[in-house]
Amino acid sequence: MGVYVYDNSFNGLICAIKAAAIDAAAEIALTAPAQDSLFSSAVEVEASPADSAAFLRKLDGLAGEGTAENMKLCWLWNGPEKEKMLLTYARMAFSKGKKLNDLLADPAVAKVLKAAAAVLREGHRLKGFLRFSELSDRTLYARMEPDHNVLPLIAGHFRRRMAASDWVIHDARRNMAALYFGGRLRVAELTGDQAPPRSEADRQVTGLWRTFFEAVAIKERTNPRAQRGGVPLKYRANMPEFDTDL
Repeated sequence: MGVYVYDNSFNGLICAIKAAAIDAAAEIALTAPAQDSLFSSAVEVEASPADSAAFLRKLDGLAGEGTAENMKLCWLWNGPEKEKMLLTYARMAFSKGKKLNDLLADPAVAKVLKAAAAVLREGHRLKGFLRFSELSDRTLYARMEPDHNVLPLIAGHFRRRMAASDWVIHDARRNMAALYFGGRLRVAELTGDQAPPRSEADRQVTGLWRTFFEAVAIKERTNPRAQRGGVPLKYRANMPEFDTDL
C-alpha cells in the first residue's frame, strides 16, 4: 500500500489520484506519515498541469462528459475527505464506465454529485448577490464570505460582464481575491477583514438607494421568511440594501 502526497493544488491532487487509482489499497494525503511502515511508503507526487489535464480527459472518455467537471467542482467544495471521495469516484470511472454518473443511489457517487451541485448553486447565487462599491481610486470592490471556494467560478463571469472596469472580488473567508486590472485577471492572497474606504460618491448613491428601498416597501406585506428564502441571512452582511447603518 502506498500513500501519495500532493501539494494542496488541484493539479497535484489529480496527479496523485492518477497514481493511486490503479492500486485499491493506496491512499492520498497532504502530508507524509510520520514514518513509513513495513506495508506502506509515502510518495511525493509532482503537480503536472499536462498530466492532470490528460487524466481528466481520460475520465471523461471512460465515464462520460461531465465527469472531469464534477471533479473540479468537488475540489472547490468545503467539506471533509475530498481526497478520499474523488479517489473513489475516479476508481469507479474505470469499473463502471458510462454508468458512473447515473448511479445516484451509490453513496460514493452521490457524495461527489451533491458536493458539485452545492458549489454550482452557491456560485450562481453570488453572481446575483455580489455587491460592488466604488473606492477612492475608482476601483470596484466586492467582499464575500462563501461556504465554498467559488471565487474561480465567478471571476470569469465578472471579467466578461465588467471588462471596462478595474475590480477586486475579495473572499474574506479564505483571504483570497480575484484582481482585475488593465484587462488582466489574477488570483492572489489578500488578508484583512476591513473593506477599503469607499468613495464619497459611492456613499451618497448607496444612501439614496437605501432610502428608495425603504420608501417603496409595503410594510404590511413584509414577509421575512420569504426574504430569507430569496436572500439567505449569511449573504446579507455584504449587501448594502440590508445595512441598517446607512
